Amino acid sequence: AHQSPPRLPPPDLHQHRSRRRWQWRRRRKQPQVPQTFRVAAGLRGLFATSPLLCSIALASDTPNDRRGLAMSWESRLDVELFWRQGFLWLPGFADEAEVAALRGEMDRMLNEWAPPLMNGSDDGSSKALDSGTATNTHPVAPTGPPLSPMASASSLRPPQPPMLREQGSPQAAGTEKTQAPPDHSFMLNSATKASFFLEPGALDGNGALQPGMSKRQAVRKVAHGIHLFEGPWRDFVQSPKVARVAHALGWRRPAVVQTLYRLASAQAVGVDRHQDSTTLYTEPPSCLGMWLALEDADESNGCLRVRRGSHREPIRERLVRTGCEQGDGGAGDEGANEDAGGEGRDCQARLVFKRLVNATRQPDDAFSPLQTSSGDLLVMHGALEHFSERGQDPRRSRESLQVHIVEAGAKWPADNWLQYPAGMRFDELTPPPTSKPSVFSEL
Repeated sequence: AHQSPPRLPPPDLHQHRSRRRWQWRRRRKQPQVPQTFRVAAGLRGLFATSPLLCSIALASDTPNDRRGLAMSWESRLDVELFWRQGFLWLPGFADEAEVAALRGEMDRMLNEWAPPLMNGSDDGSSKALDSGTATNTHPVAPTGPPLSPMASASSLRPPQPPMLREQGSPQAAGTEKTQAPPDHSFMLNSATKASFFLEPGALDGNGALQPGMSKRQAVRKVAHGIHLFEGPWRDFVQSPKVARVAHALGWRRPAVVQTLYRLASAQAVGVDRHQDSTTLYTEPPSCLGMWLALEDADESNGCLRVRRGSHREPIRERLVRTGCEQGDGGAGDEGANEDAGGEGRDCQARLVFKRLVNATRQPDDAFSPLQTSSGDLLVMHGALEHFSERGQDPRRSRESLQVHIVEAGAKWPADNWLQYPAGMRFDELTPPPTSKPSVFSEL
């Protein structure tokens, strides 16, 4: 039969008080060390004797592991950690009022936008106009982008190659069925606009929104020049704290090249693995991504997943435009993109992915999910590989504002997909009063 352990006799309270009194007299003769220092010294000794615990401590600087700590984003602006792991988590970067203003601007645009009736082509793409264009160099366009009823449902990666062979039929060589080339004009013209991009399957066979689908569910993102219009989005991008982060991490002349608002409604498809430098390439590479969570994000609604340390690997591919003659320029030079095949050029530019190096696809468990709260900022190196999965919770979306920055002194290739029209240049962020030496100081 089970027997309970014997009870211990009651403590001798008189002996206990005597021992405490003797310990108190002994401590009075020794210098007192603050408790925080004693705890820190103990932790240092523990980590020094256990390499495994030391590695865990260095790798646990993520929103998943530090959720309970009340720390300001300024205290987490760790430059060494950013260059070691390829990203930083800055909790509470935007307060509730800022988040409400950013989301409120999207509410306004969706309320004023009338969904179109679009005629889709054979390859699933749609010719589209966009919701306004920034035409001024400085100052920027008037408050709020003007809206157009058009949108785009195209994809940059077609599901099938241009040349198709009908399976199961004995066709002779040279009798393949030719697919019409995709129309990328909507993407090329979105660099300075607030263009609506729709979710896959948002349109029915007649080119209208699916029955019962709201505009917020249908729109995938609004991009890529929303920072060029006066309003909450530009106010955030041009805020001193955004410039402070970029300068602190080593960017000497950070210039904003694109900004997009990602809606990601409940159970919307995710974004495949990629490096931001694939689409925003400079020589030398200098892309910096800032991902602001506008809603809480975790694995149930498709939070970001990153492969720690992958920023030290080469950039695997580039998104380039073909079909137009280009001329190179600096990322921050006014008029450097005049001959880059931008708006107003009479040419049929197409976008293709150009392979730079071959790389082995890493398993899914090599990526870590990053749980974030509304207002948190994730800062990512342009070569860091990351992705997001489809949301599983039918009640939760995962809206975010994404800002991408490059070094203005770096070379902006003329075959990059994003090109400004003549007379416009990328907006540089004003440096803080005191800035540290830049990793791009030689540019």
